[in-house]
Parts: sequence; C-alpha cells; structure tokens
Amino acid sequence: MKLELPRISTDDYINRFATQLGLSRRAIERAHELHGALPKRFRQAKPPLLLAAAILYLASKSTGEKVTIKKITNMMGVGVSNLSRTARSIRELVVGREA
Repeated sequence: MKLELPRISTDDYINRFATQLGLSRRAIERAHELHGALPKRFRQAKPPLLLAAAILYLASKSTGEKVTIKKITNMMGVGVSNLSRTARSIRELVVGREA
C-alpha cells in the first residue's frame, strides 16, 4: 500500500488550534500575518505543527490574550523548549523585517 497522504499545512494547524484555544479573530489574523512574513526556507525547515504552535503563542501575546505556553504545548503535543526556541527564532526574523 503506497498511500500518499497530503501534508497538513501550518495554516490549517493555525486555524484548527486557534479556535480550540479560544483566540480572537484578531489573534488569528496576526498569526497568519506572522506566518506569511517568515522566509520560505524557515517555514520549510520546521515541522508545521511546531511552527503553528510558536506562531499562535506569539500572536496571542501580541494581541494581549492570556494563553500560556503550557496550554499550547499540552493541546498541540509539542515540547516547551522546542516551542520556546522556535518562537524566539520567529520573533528575531519578523521583528528584524518589521523594524
């Protein structure tokens, strides 16, 4: 059986988990903005689930919503240290471009 399953995109994960986390429409839009601002090589180098988790964490913080890193890691099944490192990298890449 050679089944080819489609890869779930980061945008799909963002939409799915943002609603489960109870994020506002503004936070979801910010998450998609962050994702779009990332270089293509960076997006391709990270697993989509981890990338979505880090983006959702940063988007929730930038819109002032109270979502803890622990809640995101528990819900999405990613490690705290991986999420923290990825979020830091995204922050450095995006803030460098927006400044």
